[in-house]
Amino acid sequence: MDIKIVKILLASPLPPPIGGIASWTVEYMNQMSELGCTPILVNTSVTGKRIQNSAKVNFFDEFIRLRSIKKNIKNAICDSDINVIHYNASCFTFGLIRDYFVLRSFFRKVPVVYHCHCNLETNVNNWIARFFFLRIVERSNYVLTLNKKSFQFAKQYTDNIKIIPNFIERIYVDNVQVRSELKDIAFVGRVCAAKGIYELIEAAKNMKNINFHIIGPDDNHILDNISDTNIILHGPQSHDQVIELLKTMDAMILPSYTEGFPLVVMEGMACGLPIIATEVGSIPDMIEDKGGILIPMMDSNAIVEAVQHIHDSYTRQAMAAYNLNKVKNEYLSKCVLKKIMSIYEKLVLK
Repeated sequence: MDIKIVKILLASPLPPPIGGIASWTVEYMNQMSELGCTPILVNTSVTGKRIQNSAKVNFFDEFIRLRSIKKNIKNAICDSDINVIHYNASCFTFGLIRDYFVLRSFFRKVPVVYHCHCNLETNVNNWIARFFFLRIVERSNYVLTLNKKSFQFAKQYTDNIKIIPNFIERIYVDNVQVRSELKDIAFVGRVCAAKGIYELIEAAKNMKNINFHIIGPDDNHILDNISDTNIILHGPQSHDQVIELLKTMDAMILPSYTEGFPLVVMEGMACGLPIIATEVGSIPDMIEDKGGILIPMMDSNAIVEAVQHIHDSYTRQAMAAYNLNKVKNEYLSKCVLKKIMSIYEKLVLK
């Protein structure tokens, strides 16, 4: 089928802030344009002070935001003859309420693909969230989830569901090059308790022979008084700088408490690194039991044990090779977008 027949409206946030769904939006728009099928974008980003602090919700501002999103979708449908709405969602309670009132006018007019960029069990965790989630997914033509656990959760409410992972444009190394000695491990992300930074610091203090590189913003100054010489602070870096740093590492670690489908883990895999990470979100689906070590949350001893497990260079070689192949076969943008396009085409042909 000619992909130009599919006229897509993507309702999704753009940066700022950078990261998460917003980064996905930018890459999706770029890749779809290269395929000759540029969607119409309705930007659903937060506004005002919420750009800096997403915890603060002004309900009047959110009502205005809801009306604006709904109006922009309606105008795009009228002006551009849209035949598929791809709606990206984080599925927090207030977001689900907004999503329902935005989409309810369009469900019977245009096929809707509702894309859940989160771990559903974590986010849809109260009766209000479940109420609105049910009403959205039972009216949507397709529901997309990031991982197996979210798939099973959504399966309770609909059969029109598929697992669609996040994607990456390319791999960053041609082959695996593993040093005989394990010396450098990278953490990439916001420096905060929810990313497991305290457990990482505690573990690093017990492994003085290994350098732990912490790459990312420390907005709360958690690391200001760190004096351990094996904890190396890089601060916030550009994407290209992060990739260049990762290429010099022996492993990556992410002891986070919650994740959806972390791009940083996929980037570590694409750099040919073994991964140490918590069993949250899509991480178990990503590295399984072959691409690294899965650890429990809030356990610095588990971090120490995991690092000890990957000291052997042959173990790291096998993990790194597995991760590179996994990215090549499942997570490159062309592969993932082909799956998404097949869903669009099915809806248009109905």
